[in-house]
Amino acid sequence: MSRVLHKDSLTKTSSGSGNSNSLSNESNSWSHAFDAFSNVLDRKTIQIKNLSETIDELDSLKKLTQDASTEVLNAATIFINGAINTKKFLSPDQINSQIRKIMDAESLLLETRLQAQIVDDVLNVEVLRNIRKRLLQAVNRAEALSMDVRNDRTLLSEIEEDISLAVKKARATAQLNDSREEALKCGDELEALTKIRRNLMSAIEKAESVDIDVSSELSVAESIESALEKAREAKGAQSNLKKVMSKAESVSTDEKVDSMSKVQYELSLAIDRASAAGIATDDARRIEKDFQKAVEVTKQNIKAKEDAFLALQSAFSETKSVSEDNDFAFVRSVKKQLDIAIQEARQWDIDVKTEESLTKEMAKSIDAAERKNQANKQLKAAHHRFKSLKISDDVDLLSDIHEEMKAAIHRASRTGIDVTDDRVKARELKLRIGVIQNLNEARNQLENA
Repeated sequence: MSRVLHKDSLTKTSSGSGNSNSLSNESNSWSHAFDAFSNVLDRKTIQIKNLSETIDELDSLKKLTQDASTEVLNAATIFINGAINTKKFLSPDQINSQIRKIMDAESLLLETRLQAQIVDDVLNVEVLRNIRKRLLQAVNRAEALSMDVRNDRTLLSEIEEDISLAVKKARATAQLNDSREEALKCGDELEALTKIRRNLMSAIEKAESVDIDVSSELSVAESIESALEKAREAKGAQSNLKKVMSKAESVSTDEKVDSMSKVQYELSLAIDRASAAGIATDDARRIEKDFQKAVEVTKQNIKAKEDAFLALQSAFSETKSVSEDNDFAFVRSVKKQLDIAIQEARQWDIDVKTEESLTKEMAKSIDAAERKNQANKQLKAAHHRFKSLKISDDVDLLSDIHEEMKAAIHRASRTGIDVTDDRVKARELKLRIGVIQNLNEARNQLENA
């Protein structure tokens, strides 16, 4: 597994099968670290008291680190530089003690990492948690001594993943065992079988996700599925029969024959299916016999609806023969016929929006024609009175005729009658009235003079 990649990450050289390039890179890395460590001792000795007495001890430190790993050398260099940067006095003994602490930390880290790799495939939760605990302590100790522990942090994350997987596997195993035992004890009821199979398949799915063998559980699931199929078919056949019976009993005689035939076919199929499942079908067969009578009633209703539709079409077509030249009696007769057809059509839910709109328009036309006729009569009456009395000198009489003509002209113009000539005559009459009034006033003045 991936944790093996970190096995020798803290050693000075490869422990076995690395290629020559890897060995060369590791050797160069160690040499660089050792040179850096030696330089910090050689160049910064000014910071160490009693230089003449400690040269041999410094050489001993260099010999001590000849067998140290790159990480130990780097950590020791960081320690010394840290003391120098803070102008802190360091004796060779202190440096020696620090190096040995770093080596001990490295040794503990290598040991705990090896333990982690040995139990790599043993997904025991408690074992993994103990290994992780020891490794975390070793990593924290090494990190506190300035060692590079990035690979070990990755290793800790991988162990966490293994712990998580082990927990999931343990839970999945427990759920699988419980579900299998429950399945083996179940009866033949559909609800119980459905619930148990659902629980078992859920447990199987979780177990498969963590690579647990579920072959025996799958066999149990197949047996439950077979029992479920029979129970479902019986329940489904019975439910379907009840549904179709209810549908057949609720069919209205207003339904189309094709729709009723479809229901009759569905009922026949439902009866056959129920019989095959061992369900009683006496009531269903009685309904099937009665259904034919309902079909006959439906045919009669369809015929009546067709007749109403044809009558509506005929009445509608008749309205197309109506013109402005027709008298009111004919137009009213056509409208009445259409109104009757509309009323009959409504009883069969036939769409009569167009016809209703037409009858409204016809009613408006009839009303307009009647108003126009009345206006025309009034205008003719005014004409007649004007012709018979236009030579009169009676101002009051002529004024009355003028007012009558004005009213007739106004009403006629609103109905679309051409009243141009009538307006001319009305203006002439008004002028005549004015002339007579002027003459009468002049005569009165002469008589009074």
